[in-house]
Amino acid sequence: MPLVAVAGATGWLGGHVVQALLDRGVQVSGFEDRASERGFLHACLHHFFLNPPHVQVLALVRPTSATAALEARAAASAAGPSSLTIARVDLTAPDADAAVAAALTQAAAAAAATAVLSPPSPSSASPPPPPPVAALVDLVGLRDLAVPTAAIRAVLTHGTAALWAGARSAAVPRFVAVAGGIHRTPDGRAPNRAMAHNAAREDALADAAAQARAGGPTGLTILDPSVFFKDAAAIFSMIARSSPPSLTLINGGWDVACNPISGRDLAGALADATLEAAAAPDPPASPVTRFSVGGPEVMTFGGLADAAARALMGDAAATCRRVTLPRWVAWAAWKA
Repeated sequence: MPLVAVAGATGWLGGHVVQALLDRGVQVSGFEDRASERGFLHACLHHFFLNPPHVQVLALVRPTSATAALEARAAASAAGPSSLTIARVDLTAPDADAAVAAALTQAAAAAAATAVLSPPSPSSASPPPPPPVAALVDLVGLRDLAVPTAAIRAVLTHGTAALWAGARSAAVPRFVAVAGGIHRTPDGRAPNRAMAHNAAREDALADAAAQARAGGPTGLTILDPSVFFKDAAAIFSMIARSSPPSLTLINGGWDVACNPISGRDLAGALADATLEAAAAPDPPASPVTRFSVGGPEVMTFGGLADAAARALMGDAAATCRRVTLPRWVAWAAWKA
C-alpha cells in the first residue's frame, strides 16, 4: 500500500491537490496522528470486494496552519475522515530536514501497523518492513509575496531543500514539485530569476536536480506552469473594479510569455503525475523530469490582461492599464 506525502496541503493549490487525489479514489492521510479507525466489516468489504485504489497521502503543514478546511475535504470524500492525518513541521527550522524524514518514516510505520487485512507472506515468519513513501509532493509557498527576500528564501529555498533532503533520507523514490508563479523570461524558455520568489524556488530545485543526477534513491519530477491562477475570477474582478481597466503586478513582468492554466487543472495534473509515480513498479528511466503544463495558447501577461479587459467590457479594442508595484512598496503597505 503506497504512501504519498503532500507538503503545503493547507494552501490553495495543496488543498486542491488533496481534493484531486480524493476524487480519484485515493485515501489521504496527513500527519497529526488523529486518523480514526473505520469499521472492520467496512474495511473487509473494501479490501476483498471493492478493491479501490488505496494510496495514503501524508500532509505536512506549518505548525500554525488551520486544518479545518482540509479535514472537511476528507470528511466529505468517499474515504471519509479516516483518510486524513496531519503532521506539523516548521520548514524554516535549521533541522527541518530531519523532522521531515522522521515524519515520513513514522507515517510509513503507522501505515504498516494498521494494514491488518493484508495476509502475511507464506515465505516469511516476520512482518514485512514498513512500505516506503512512494512520492512527496512539494507545494510549499507563501500566503503573501509582499515580504522581505529573507522570508521568501526561508520558505522557498530552505523549505524546499529540507523537504528534498528529508525525502532522500527516507528513501522516497520520487519528489514531485511545482515551479509556481510568473516565472518565465520574455522568450518563454528560461526561469525568470528576476522575480525573488521564482529565483528562491529555482535555486532549491536546481540543487535537487544536481543531486538526483548524481545518484541516490530519489528522482525529481517538476511540473512547470508558466503562470497559473487560483481563480480567473480574481483577476477579472480586479480589472472590473478599476476605471479605466487596470491590473497591478508586484514586481511583475508584463512581457513575460505564458501559457496560463487554471489552478484546479494544475492540481489535477499534479495528482495524476503523483499517482503515476506511486504506481510505477520500477525507478524512472530519468532521474529528473521537467515538463510544461498549461495553454495551449501562449501570450504575454500584458496580453492576458488586455484579453480580460476586452471580455469584461465587450469592446474588441479595449486594453488594460498596467501598473507595476515594487515589492518593497507592497510589503510596506501590507505591514501597515
